[in-house]
Amino acid sequence: MSKPHIQFGSFRLLPDVDLLYRGEEVVPLEPRAVQVLRYLATQHGRIVTKDELLENVWADVFTTDAVLKKAISQVRRALGDGTEEARYIRTWHARGYEFIASVKMEEAKSQDPLAPLPIVKKAAPVKTIDPDYDQLIGRAAEFDVLRGALRRTLKKQGQPVVITGESGAGKTQLARHFRRWTNTQGALCLYARFFDYRGSQRAPFETFLSLLRAALGQPVSGVLSHSQLLHSGEVIHDLRALVAARCGVELPEALFAPSTQPLPSVKGHTGNLLSDQFRAVVPLGKCFIRLSRQRPLVLLLDDVQWADEASREVIGYLMRVSESEPLLLVALMRSEDSLDAAHPVAAWLKEQATYRGYTSLPLAPLNEAESRKLIEAVFSHSECTPDLPAADLHTLHETTGGNPYFLTETLRLLVANGAIRSATGASGKPRYQWHGMQDLPLPDNLVLAAQDKLERLPVTMSPLIAAAAVLGDEFRIETLALLMGQTEAEVETVAREAMRCGVLSERGVSADADFRFHHTMLRRVAYDQLTQRQRRRSHAQAARALEQVFAHEADGVAEAISAHHEAAGDVRNTFAWSLRAWHAAAARWQWRTAVTCLERVSRAAEQISSSDPSALTIQERLRYLIGLGESYRAVGRLRESEQTLLRALSLAEAFAETLLIGETAYQLAQTSFARGHYETTVAQSERAHQLLKDTTEHGTAVFALLQSV
Repeated sequence: MSKPHIQFGSFRLLPDVDLLYRGEEVVPLEPRAVQVLRYLATQHGRIVTKDELLENVWADVFTTDAVLKKAISQVRRALGDGTEEARYIRTWHARGYEFIASVKMEEAKSQDPLAPLPIVKKAAPVKTIDPDYDQLIGRAAEFDVLRGALRRTLKKQGQPVVITGESGAGKTQLARHFRRWTNTQGALCLYARFFDYRGSQRAPFETFLSLLRAALGQPVSGVLSHSQLLHSGEVIHDLRALVAARCGVELPEALFAPSTQPLPSVKGHTGNLLSDQFRAVVPLGKCFIRLSRQRPLVLLLDDVQWADEASREVIGYLMRVSESEPLLLVALMRSEDSLDAAHPVAAWLKEQATYRGYTSLPLAPLNEAESRKLIEAVFSHSECTPDLPAADLHTLHETTGGNPYFLTETLRLLVANGAIRSATGASGKPRYQWHGMQDLPLPDNLVLAAQDKLERLPVTMSPLIAAAAVLGDEFRIETLALLMGQTEAEVETVAREAMRCGVLSERGVSADADFRFHHTMLRRVAYDQLTQRQRRRSHAQAARALEQVFAHEADGVAEAISAHHEAAGDVRNTFAWSLRAWHAAAARWQWRTAVTCLERVSRAAEQISSSDPSALTIQERLRYLIGLGESYRAVGRLRESEQTLLRALSLAEAFAETLLIGETAYQLAQTSFARGHYETTVAQSERAHQLLKDTTEHGTAVFALLQSV
């Protein structure tokens, strides 16, 4: 069903288009912010909690309160609204937001919501279809496991499933697609999500009361909030009566006690199982068991790592007693928490395993091929998908770490920034075109989520995270200790604490590293928080530390050392180490790295020459130019290879460097051959042959090239 046409003041929101209009002009506003505005406007006159907004606008993604605050701020700026004298959105501190302006809503009368706008009447617009970001790629095996689990559950032979993965790994997306499928199998699928409320926890068992309302057809939100239900005896008694009638279970009145009278804390299975609060666990669990006997039931519980102890008791009870029942329980949680021995959910999982087995379903990052499939699927409804170069795909995959959510959000950003644009194809259907990318920025909501995580770390951990961010995604404790001027034992103690907090990890590190950042995004955000002066100083210290730690295998880290010297502003060391890194890379046919190193050499050479033109010898200049031309050719950048080698040839001729003229001519001949310029190939080959025929290193190779032409 189409969304209504919403109008307030001089603004309007059209159906099915995430755009805000003032009159006939589009007001710049991000799509998620428009969705927040739309939801608030449709709920005008009612206080909407932050949790409700997060559930309705960001239901498909991992996010934090900071993202919502940013969206509200953007909406206010777009509307010209203030926080003190609000005309549209009023903030109710510790409660939520209320849309206070008068709102007019009409059902859409036209299939084309933009038809009445003048801009559409007078234009010949490019047909566009929004990218479809709702994709499930690389999860076929996991989806099959869930389908098999449901089939066994229908035979009363099921087993609970625990899905784990890092934030953004696609746990929620997998659950959403599975939920759609279960609806076609005759099962009732209920979904609930726990949130990190920090200092403001939900009332005990509220999540399960909401699930019961959904299962029994009572309103969960919109008409009455749970706080209103708590103070509405009629509604509460109706719920209890309905539960008693449908499930044959009497829910204790303690479940509906005002929040000012909290129940005693839940005790574990080694404590008193007859505590007041545990008396609510069994009745609630029985409700879901008996509902499943009426219709097979699937409970999808998301972000269980944030569930309170009472909720974990209910989940644990259902895991234990549903063995011969048509009830499938699927719990989703972050892998870093489920593996952290100090986190309550890890201890809880271990305890559940002693009572009954469950299927563990970890979600790994996508590989590069799966990342390409995801990109193709997002744009598959157009005439053709963007022609994504392999190098850009590699950059996207490395930047997002194969994390489906991060990749999807990055695609949104690339579309918004015009790197991926819509155009009309030959058949008249829309198509998407790839226009390349330079320095890839991170989407704002990912940055805010990472900032939020880093800000919650202990103050004593900040210096280590900052220093590690300078070293890179992986690092040795020995190197980090040298950089920080501390002992290895001191540094390792803090690093393990950071690992417990989900910032660092020992899993998946290279053979010569001890720790890595849990995700490259965390490192980038931590690095961005450093001042320029802090970065320069830390990079200089990092270069010295790497030189010391890897003194006997420096070629292997020469590229990293050169990068640190460049960031520190040490151009002479940048030049020397980048050349060394190029030799190491070229010797191993790592031409992409070789190009990076020589481009760094070129930048350093320009800076050196600008301050002292005689600082570099002609031979040094020619060596890096010849090497750069060769490397460009190896990675297919033939035009740049030719231009660089012609520059080198001119310089060699000016200073009569005979051997280097011959070597440059030989490299130029190879580039010309690759470009199909055979006359130039012959001319430069003959010239190189005359100059290099007496050298064993190049003479044979030049002769072979001549023969091939």
